[in-house]
Amino acid sequence: MLKKFMLFRRGLDPILLTIAVACFGVKLVPDKIILGIFCGIGLYLIIVRHRACRLIDRRYAFAAVAYGITVVTLGFVHGEVEANARWIAYPLYFLGAILLWPGTVLVRDPLRQIALGARLGLLFSIVWVLYEYWINSARIGFGGNAANAAFVIAALAILARFEVRDAPRFLPNSVLWFYLAMFPVIMTGTRSVLPLFVIVALVDLYIACKEFSVQRSGWTKPKAALSLIAIAVIAGTGFYTSDMIDQRLNYTIQEIDSLAEGTVLDTPPTGLEIRVALWKGALDVVAEHPVSGMGAVQSMRQILDGIPVQQLGHYKNFIHVHFFLLDELRIRGTIGLVFQLIFFIVVFARLFRDGTPNIRINSFIFLALLLLYGAMHGLLLGDRNIGVMVLFFFATLGDIRRKELRMRRTVTEVSPLSYDGSSSSPDGGELRPSSGRHV
Repeated sequence: MLKKFMLFRRGLDPILLTIAVACFGVKLVPDKIILGIFCGIGLYLIIVRHRACRLIDRRYAFAAVAYGITVVTLGFVHGEVEANARWIAYPLYFLGAILLWPGTVLVRDPLRQIALGARLGLLFSIVWVLYEYWINSARIGFGGNAANAAFVIAALAILARFEVRDAPRFLPNSVLWFYLAMFPVIMTGTRSVLPLFVIVALVDLYIACKEFSVQRSGWTKPKAALSLIAIAVIAGTGFYTSDMIDQRLNYTIQEIDSLAEGTVLDTPPTGLEIRVALWKGALDVVAEHPVSGMGAVQSMRQILDGIPVQQLGHYKNFIHVHFFLLDELRIRGTIGLVFQLIFFIVVFARLFRDGTPNIRINSFIFLALLLLYGAMHGLLLGDRNIGVMVLFFFATLGDIRRKELRMRRTVTEVSPLSYDGSSSSPDGGELRPSSGRHV
């Protein structure tokens, strides 16, 4: 009975993971439920010390736990724990990847399922955008913040770029999946993400030229031709979204002119003026509390106290300063920033050092997305923002870890939730009954 149940789960879990990722971009309910179930399974397997725990990337786990402990400790130091609970909880989301690795042990290739789910998610997002555009929505946010929606869609577009084995005919491997995201991202009106498409186009063009120079018959290869098609997709998207682009471009020029002329108290501030005022206020907070910060709510209260009364109404709904480094410094000071940077350095060092070329290229693009978006928005202050980051780290680091385990060929005994194949790895071939031991 147990073996039949595990065989059933082996076929069901990959489908569920794909569905969860497909729903992630448009904020549908199943994603939270499915990922919550996988995390619950992972927590159980960690508690019983199941051999599936070997799938956990230890360096990631150490860095995430260290950052999490720092966040919680400083949260209690600052007091007002209930008011600051949201800001304390967000960094703890990174611990989710630790649970997902053992929790998806029955998924043979999680990176494949996540890439396929991301491709479906992009298609869902385009349909959603067309619907909202039809009902005359100004900036499209998929039921939430437009900027956060742009970040999540762009992250899914990067996941969709991954080349996976046995891709279905209707969801083939192609760099063009990334460029499909241009339409929904532009319709969100989020400017900070747009340079990413130029960066990726240059990367793809470089790869295509390199392949063409190395292989004389390169144009028979899909990537070389697809790079030219990608340029056409960019041009076509620009044409059909020209009104939105023109509107946002004009507003950017207006912001720069207004900032150069100086603040006029009796006129509404532009987005750039708001950011500059918030950044100045955050720097004042950091100067007063450089080591451990001041806490999210307390520091934001002090920043708003420094805003002129005539313009305070334009700032009262802001809960962060739209720059991830300053947000970390004002909330948790130098201590928090050090542990945050250690976390990201550990993760990306692992990806660039041990990942396949496919992983390294897409990790570079993902890092560019984090820096572009984080420089103008609250990168780590949205649940889906951090959620999609966790999915990326879970997929890429998990793929590296599984390949390492296959190379070592050290597994000699298999438990009910493990696989046993020619490589004797946790993600290898057929299920076998447990020997009764958990390693």
